[in-house]
Amino acid sequence: MKKLLYVSTNTRKLYKQLISLRGSNSFTKAHEKQIEAIERMNNYLNPNIGIQQPSVLSK
Repeated sequence: MKKLLYVSTNTRKLYKQLISLRGSNSFTKAHEKQIEAIERMNNYLNPNIGIQQPSVLSK
């Protein structure tokens, strides 16, 4: 489970609930997509991660 620092408290609670569902029979692909979306949103809101520039190879 990732540490979510840049999303709202309600989103963190939802994330924890989704993670706790992971081992149960009711866990679906839609739940996994929600988890991934929350992690992407956290990464997007993180001010320390800038846009990654591709490295330019010099000859």
